Formats: sequence, structure tokens, C-alpha cells
Amino acid sequence: MSPSRQGDSRHGGKRSEPDDALWLLAAPGDPGASPARTGSRRRARQLSRDQIVATAIAVADAEGPEAVSMRRVARDLNVSAMSLYWHVASKDDLLVLMVDAVEGEIDIPSPSGDWRADVTRTARGYRQTLLRHGWMTSFIGHRRSLGPNELVHIEHSLAALDPLQLTIHDAFNVLMAVETYYLGFALREQQELMIERTREELSPAELRAVVSSGVERLRATNRYPHLTQLFEAERRLTRDERFEYGLARLLDGIEADLRRGATREVGG
Repeated sequence: MSPSRQGDSRHGGKRSEPDDALWLLAAPGDPGASPARTGSRRRARQLSRDQIVATAIAVADAEGPEAVSMRRVARDLNVSAMSLYWHVASKDDLLVLMVDAVEGEIDIPSPSGDWRADVTRTARGYRQTLLRHGWMTSFIGHRRSLGPNELVHIEHSLAALDPLQLTIHDAFNVLMAVETYYLGFALREQQELMIERTREELSPAELRAVVSSGVERLRATNRYPHLTQLFEAERRLTRDERFEYGLARLLDGIEADLRRGATREVGG
């Protein structure tokens, strides 16, 4: 079960929707007027919602989102678990707030008139943020609420495509294609980083021996000439280079498809 779907035991296991004050009616970091907090700030004066969210993000960064709980966050803040509920109504709401807080770290450019440059910058920003907060890859695409930061991101990203004169649906399809690319890349990147961490236990000589042995086994089968050639190559693209290459080719394809569409319209 995805952490974003888990119920909060305080509500008998039933997932509650975040109150309206979390979205649209309150700016990020503003406690708003949640029923869970009304008239109660004196009881938890030493806390703020931002502190709670930041602590929860730190736990997720270190141990994964499954380690986040109201009790764990309270322990790290050295307060009682119940004091958190004056600021955040449930664990589900906390997870939603965490996602939007991380979204706030991403620098989404205001439309510059160069749609390709804007989309590229946005994709790079998301990739770097997902590197810092690997657990976010489990949440993108499974959001049940759109937070203030994300609403701004979507609006600016759609506006960046205005020079293409697309319908709103076609513009959204372009954004989804780019999101699918950088999210897929981030998932793969997390897997590769995990493998690299396990290999840190090996010395450089031991690692070379492992790779060399694998290549020899491939060559001995005479069934995988292309893979053998790949592993024998002296240099392969770095992750940064692979990301830039894939993103550029994706945008090339989008541009080519848009040109073909324009040609079809002109030709009738």
C-alpha cells in the first residue's frame, strides 16, 4: 500500500481528506483555519506546522516515507504526539503537506517565451529535487490534493507552452510526457544509486574484478555480442549526460510532431 493511501489510526483507519484550509484558502506554511487547530495554538505555542513538516521530510529523506508517523515526528521534535494534532489533523494530511513543501523547493521559471528552455529548466529542477528526496517518486502521480506550490507549478508550466498555440488538452499532454520522462529517470536513478551504495563495500580492485568476471562470462556464451561490447566500452554516458540526452530527444520528438500537425492542417 502506498504511504499516501494509508489511514491514520487516530481516525480508526479511515483516510480523511485534508481540510480546505490546507489548499487554496491558505498559503504554504500558514496554519489557516483548520478545525483541528482553531483556538488551540496556545496549547502548542512552541510548534509550527512548518517545523512539523520539515521534521517529517527529514525522517522520510533518511529512512523512507514508511518511517513517518505522528509519534516519530513528535519524538524527533521532543514533544507529545497529541501536540502535533493542533497543527496537522492526521498523518495523511502531513504526507500531503510534505509533498507540497518539497514541490516548493523546485524553481519553476515564469514563462520566458522560449517554451523549450522553460520545459528543460523545469525538468532539471524536478530531477534535482527527486535526487534530494527520493521518496517523492512514490507520490508523484498519486496525489489526492493539489497544494499551493503545485498549483503554481502547473499554471506556469502550461503558460510556458503558450507560444505553441496548443489546445489546453494538447498542452497538458506535452507536460505529462515530460513528467513521465523525468519521473521514470528518477526511479531508475534511485535504483542505480542503491546498487552503487552496496558496491561501496568493495574496493576499486574488487569491483573491477567483479565486472571483468561478468564480461568474461558473457563473452564465453557467444550469445550476447552487443552486451559484451557495451560492458567493454571504456566510457559510457554519465547519469547527467543520459538525462540531458533523453530529455533533448523527447523535446525533439515533440517539436517534430507539432510541425507535422501544422503541416497536416495547412495541407487540409
